[in-house]
Amino acid sequence: TDKECNYIFYGRWGNIDSNKYYRGSKRCRYTVVLPQRGSISLFFDNVNIPVGERLLIWKATWVYLKPDGNPVKVFTHANSGKFHYIGPESGVIFEFNSTTEFTIRLQKYERVIEEFGESGEITLPIRPYPKYLELKYWITVPRGHVKLTVHDLYLPKYDYRSKINVYRFNDRKRELVRSFDNSSTLDTSTVISDSNRLAVTYKSYRENSIERFRITYSMLETAPKTCDSSFPNVKKSKLSVALYE
Repeated sequence: TDKECNYIFYGRWGNIDSNKYYRGSKRCRYTVVLPQRGSISLFFDNVNIPVGERLLIWKATWVYLKPDGNPVKVFTHANSGKFHYIGPESGVIFEFNSTTEFTIRLQKYERVIEEFGESGEITLPIRPYPKYLELKYWITVPRGHVKLTVHDLYLPKYDYRSKINVYRFNDRKRELVRSFDNSSTLDTSTVISDSNRLAVTYKSYRENSIERFRITYSMLETAPKTCDSSFPNVKKSKLSVALYE
């Protein structure tokens, strides 16, 4: 790689936008290092890998911050879009062509992942690590209710322990709303909460399982109650509103 497109990112969490850095060289290298030992969790958004190009991920050696061994993952044009990658080490190196574009949210691998917004998507992480994976997604929308839909669900028949659970929050306690396992169908794949929060937990016990899923969530606005339904004995009053500069 050329020095002009060689960057080191150090921190417990952060964001990387490839369009914000100089990419005059043909090949680029980004080194990402956590300040502590542990595994790195990378959320790739808006990934655009041109046809014929590759995005390589290497394990970084701590002493020299150079690629160690063979690439732990190779992404191609087919991986363009959005995905979640959990790496085996606290330091990784990306090598890619300067025409490749992406934004990354990086953090230390933790079981709890906060999701906040009017809509979003959760996908099965791409990982060589860990063998036993447990993730907890706390989903919060700004207002109204959460509408959650499970798409493309496949849990192998032989993997009877892997499952997806959906919980709602009752005060500070969680209540199970729906559970998906290897006998589930998608006939009733949509869950609507009675508040602006839901929790989704996912457990997998196999490193190279062929299971898959995609979960989308969105915000459902709640219709305001009128005086007639809330207070039947109170008459409606006419309100006039004037706007002033």
